[in-house]
Amino acid sequence: MVFLASKLSQPEQHQLAKLGELLGGKIADTFSGSVSHVMVPEGHMPTTYSTLLGLLAGCWVVKFSWVEACLQAGKWMPEIEHEAEKAPSAVASTDVACSHHSSMAVSSSSLAPLRRLPKTNLPSCSGRGRPTPGPAAQA
Repeated sequence: MVFLASKLSQPEQHQLAKLGELLGGKIADTFSGSVSHVMVPEGHMPTTYSTLLGLLAGCWVVKFSWVEACLQAGKWMPEIEHEAEKAPSAVASTDVACSHHSSMAVSSSSLAPLRRLPKTNLPSCSGRGRPTPGPAAQA
């Protein structure tokens, strides 16, 4: 397992490192196709680049309580009980403009089914996908 912390405090990051040492996980500095879990603080999911990429790639986005549960049990615990909640209603959705639609609302709850979609060129959490360079990278 490869973890990416998003908005975790220093003590929480130390606990995450401890979990990695205890059960064999690694901590990434930035998002990549090897990331399997994005760790966020308790409460509403932060709308960071890391969490959004994690959602789009089908990674688990879990609250810090999952780290605590795994440490307490001394083994990997099911993530489902610790999945991050969607953002508060004021920022719960983002309008995405499409050329053939007027707009489409995207929220963390509407992205959950992406875990079941076929893999794309997005960096996937299993590491099977490969990012496609954008126009700026090709120039």
